[in-house]
Amino acid sequence: MQTIDTKELITFPGGSIAENFSFDCSTTQGKFSFHFKWFNEKWNLWVTLPSGEVRQAGVIPGVTSWSEFNDYGLIFGANTETIDYSSLFAARMYLIKWL
Repeated sequence: MQTIDTKELITFPGGSIAENFSFDCSTTQGKFSFHFKWFNEKWNLWVTLPSGEVRQAGVIPGVTSWSEFNDYGLIFGANTETIDYSSLFAARMYLIKWL
């Protein structure tokens, strides 16, 4: 199991939710790009890291994506067991930097 060095809240963009959208975010670790797509009745997510590497991540509350890597992780927090189409912007998305 990885040890967390830092955990940053990533803020969703303002405006209305769409079935396919992207946004960039500057963090203490560099610039990350997030691409969300509503497909097969669930959110799919691809993240471009500062290095240019692209990783897919799960949009499931409490499940840590990329725990097998030694650099970053991503986790969603929500007051529900699933994140449906309309509740994505109510969820919290955290970028984790592993030690």
